Amino acid sequence: MFRMTTFVLCLMISSNAWASPIMVFMGGFGSCALDGKTTEIKSSAMMNQTVDQVQKAYKNEIIEIRTCYALGNDPIYVSSGALDLQSAPMNRDQLAQLVEDTAAANDNAPIYLWGQSHGGWTAMDLVRRLPNLNYRALHTVDPISVRDCGPAIFIGGVISGSSPGCRRAPQDLEPDYAQISKSVARWTNWFQLEFTLLHSSKITAAHENVERSFDAGWWIPMGAHRLMETDETMWRKVANQITSDVCALPTP
Repeated sequence: MFRMTTFVLCLMISSNAWASPIMVFMGGFGSCALDGKTTEIKSSAMMNQTVDQVQKAYKNEIIEIRTCYALGNDPIYVSSGALDLQSAPMNRDQLAQLVEDTAAANDNAPIYLWGQSHGGWTAMDLVRRLPNLNYRALHTVDPISVRDCGPAIFIGGVISGSSPGCRRAPQDLEPDYAQISKSVARWTNWFQLEFTLLHSSKITAAHENVERSFDAGWWIPMGAHRLMETDETMWRKVANQITSDVCALPTP
């Protein structure tokens, strides 16, 4: 069972601390099956523990947003207890508006983004659309382009052996990499090359690139690409980085 190994205690934070941090977790293709329930995201337990760690350390309100794709790339299903949303279907324009409005209503709150596979692309696309928000961290986890590697392209590539968009970081967003990097305080790109049919790659503009290897057996559906989502090493770093950053937030 996944457990956090490091707990950072926030000291001297008042009960009316600065802005409520916003944590956004974005699942990939098929991460919520057919009905759009974000509770079905495979890494939900890791998300829960990450939020719990940050919440216990920070003691003040945290706004959490989770998104997922069903078996398709439109709509995106969005849930947030703080915003009273439960598997609400949205397009990417509506999602961007939701995040922008939430940040504005919370004094330009610090934003922490995590996205896996198509969710990684979606997180990058969000920063591209809204470059001036207060992004404190962006974690892209084996990001795959929604446009260049949809279901039909992936299946066609398995048959033909040629689907370059499914075997690299999102090339369609490459013109925006520099701006994305400039817009976030810390961009960590996690990727694997082990599952040859579906993987991302190094992104030079990211502040840090971390290649992971799992020696995944052939019987594991989607192999290492799927295992990236629940990688304990990755989640520990995500949780500890966010906790440390949130603990350093200024108080009024």
